[in-house]
Amino acid sequence: MSNAEQLTIYVTEGDRAQGKLLYRVLMNAARQSNIAGMTVAPAAVGYGQRYRHKLLI
Repeated sequence: MSNAEQLTIYVTEGDRAQGKLLYRVLMNAARQSNIAGMTVAPAAVGYGQRYRHKLLI
C-alpha cells in the first residue's frame, strides 16, 4: 500500500509563468512528473490574513 500526500497551491486567474497561465504550467508539470491527479477549481470569494472579503474572479 502506498502513502498519499496532498499539496494545495493557491493562484489567481491572471498569474502567469513563462508567459502562460500558471495553473496550466503547474498542471503540465504534474502530468510530466506522473502525479496521480490534480484539480483546478475557481474561487468566487476568499479572505486573507485580516479577514476582509475580496472578489477573486
